[in-house]
Amino acid sequence: MPYDKLLFRETNGNMYYYSERGIMDYFYKRLTENNENWRELLEEYIHFSNDETILSATESIDVIGEIDFGKNGFGSPDGIIIGYKDEKKEKISFLMFIEAKITSYGQSVRNHYSRNDENIYVIVKDGYNSTIKGQIELRYRFLRSLFYHRNRNDGTIAEPQRMIHLYRCYDIKYAEEEYTPRRLNMDGGLKHIRRLLLSAMDRNFKNFFKKTFFICATIENNGINDRKSFVNSYNDVLPKFKDMNNVTDRIGFLDLKKFITDAQQNNAITVVP
Repeated sequence: MPYDKLLFRETNGNMYYYSERGIMDYFYKRLTENNENWRELLEEYIHFSNDETILSATESIDVIGEIDFGKNGFGSPDGIIIGYKDEKKEKISFLMFIEAKITSYGQSVRNHYSRNDENIYVIVKDGYNSTIKGQIELRYRFLRSLFYHRNRNDGTIAEPQRMIHLYRCYDIKYAEEEYTPRRLNMDGGLKHIRRLLLSAMDRNFKNFFKKTFFICATIENNGINDRKSFVNSYNDVLPKFKDMNNVTDRIGFLDLKKFITDAQQNNAITVVP
């Protein structure tokens, strides 16, 4: 049975987890239930395209589950992991946005491309922002917009015109001649996240972006193979980050299939018949 149809249950508990989002909840629980084990889990299951190690300067982490940045804003990340340089959690060492899919990165993107009469890939706009590529770009656009409006006191951010110009051909929201920029009011519980991110940006977006990673959590494809496929892919399927180089260095892969398999072999979770 496909993974997106499976229901898992903790062997020694009453928690159930359904599909890839449920497995992500289980992964977050494992990261936080044992304060000494998170480093081992991240090193075991997350692989970066350039084999980068980002945990050496990290002493503690926070995990935020699925969060809503608005349908007309910047989408819903499947999770955020924040690393800190100290136990007091005053200085951020890394920020990971998690995007979970059943399919591999390449499969997710190719489903929304087609070839035109000149045999060149063009984007099929419908559903593009639901692909991993589109979602990663939305998270980047969110960070850019947050930085652009960092001095606003009301917590409202909107996508600046220069960002709209770059992404307009990808984003169906901007398909019409008249459109409203993507917008998000970071009030309520989002206030804390806004303060946290702005404190890490420190007036220099490029330095902050060096600490930022976008993690593709995939099941059907092995994480390491997906990483190799990603590095060797054509530029038109890589995320587009305005004014930023070394795109592949910002991407990591969480091997959910291995995580599930290991948890079953250790009798931590079982499939409900």
